[in-house]
Amino acid sequence: MIAVSEQGTISGAAEYLKISQPALSLCVKKVESELGVVLFKRINRKYVPTSEGECYIETARNMLKIYDDMTRSLLYLSSDCRGMIRIGFGLARGSEFLPDVLPAFYRHYPEVTVKFAEEHTDILEQMLAEDRLDIAIIRTPIYHQELEYEVISTDELLLAINKNNPVIINSTKTKDSRYSFIDLKYMLNEAFIVSTNGPRMRTITNHLINTYHVNIKNVLETKSKATFMSLVMVDYGIGIVSESFRNSYDTGQEVEFFTLGLEGFGSQLSVVHKKGVYIPDYTKKFISLIKIFMEK
Repeated sequence: MIAVSEQGTISGAAEYLKISQPALSLCVKKVESELGVVLFKRINRKYVPTSEGECYIETARNMLKIYDDMTRSLLYLSSDCRGMIRIGFGLARGSEFLPDVLPAFYRHYPEVTVKFAEEHTDILEQMLAEDRLDIAIIRTPIYHQELEYEVISTDELLLAINKNNPVIINSTKTKDSRYSFIDLKYMLNEAFIVSTNGPRMRTITNHLINTYHVNIKNVLETKSKATFMSLVMVDYGIGIVSESFRNSYDTGQEVEFFTLGLEGFGSQLSVVHKKGVYIPDYTKKFISLIKIFMEK
């Protein structure tokens, strides 16, 4: 019934299911007869679910999900030392974690296979929702309601400025951060570089600028983190980065970083997974190793 609803025709659904069209037609009629309801109506040669059909299909989807979750949980329970983790990372994030975390993980679970994907955070969310990933290490907020997360670290947001930029003279030392403080109001005449590599940092940057009523006139956008930092290194603009990005990118002595001194603004890195799914011990171990790495 799900296939008929999705394909819109008996012939299309039969081809999708790899069964004959008469067999599928008979199946639909049999279910309708047993339930005493009409599940589909014909509109412009398309099979469209009736209200009863919508109810049936929604229930069928839920039953399939329950079955899939059960079989996955049974697999994990029966082979907790031999399994697979499907993990997602934001772009370039895997290179930060995996060289340290993966060898440590395999010392504990040498028989577990780790498969990972590096994508934009919105794509990783979709993959989690569709059960194509087990966990993902991405920045919140999370937009899919069927997902839940645990924050593993909160990055301070920093302003990256070329060391020769005269605006630096407006910075002041602060006891609340190891970085000097600089106010965004001094940035009105600066080119502002905004990362469009995924929605999270762009959203945070826009929210910060709008909240503090900073009227930035010259905005440059780039998807490349390398381009972003290269422009700062040659003093072609300034930009906001997370502290973890600052620690993972070698800028030599060309760039200085400053705290914005903003309470409540930060970049939260989280472990995200689907609600209600079973998390095997080896996956919990992988998560704990990431937490240890982030605490260093």
